[in-house]
Amino acid sequence: MRTDSLAQAPPPIVDARLFHDAARRYGHRWAFDIIEELRNRPMRFTDLMRAINPTPHPKSLRDSLRRLQDQGLIAHPEIGEGTKYEITAAGRDLASVVTEFAANLQRWSSVHQPAGTVGATNG
Repeated sequence: MRTDSLAQAPPPIVDARLFHDAARRYGHRWAFDIIEELRNRPMRFTDLMRAINPTPHPKSLRDSLRRLQDQGLIAHPEIGEGTKYEITAAGRDLASVVTEFAANLQRWSSVHQPAGTVGATNG
């Protein structure tokens, strides 16, 4: 008789504090929008303003950019005019984690959330 090892394995133990700490650290307004945009290519401040929807207030965007720099997730080399923000290796790694989490959340939401609620898909 064949058994499914995944069905028999106990679920992994997740320390909820890790999730809450990450949400507190990296969940500030515009953080993941910025990381997602910079994942594709380095961008100037004004290009980020145009790319993010809804458009953030310049001060709010500046604050988020500064915070992401302080956390080592993005870099902004100070080299003359028109310098661009770019994602760091740590930022790219975090983006991969968030992308995987979002995909899992979307799958869960499509099954367990009523149609028309945030995160639910129709279909």
